[in-house]
Amino acid sequence: LEKVQSRSSFAKFFVGPNYGEINNAKKLLEQNQEQLQKLNQLRTQLANQSDQQELALQIAVLEQASAQIQSLIGEQFGGFSLFGWMFRFFAK
Repeated sequence: LEKVQSRSSFAKFFVGPNYGEINNAKKLLEQNQEQLQKLNQLRTQLANQSDQQELALQIAVLEQASAQIQSLIGEQFGGFSLFGWMFRFFAK
């Protein structure tokens, strides 16, 4: 995400955001969602109530971080760029 956010506004205007890094971040988010699903399944299997609560808190923190990352990715896609359509095409 640092690479995505570090692109200057001048570069964003002409070529758009760093689509390659955005795609990498999206893949990491998908992996994160899969891990969160596994953690939720594990939470239901725990017998100790305090362990369940602690894991639920950690899952909530991870879900909040994922939502913030998703929001940042969405913000990077917004805006106008002259040749962004071309770079988006080649980044896929």
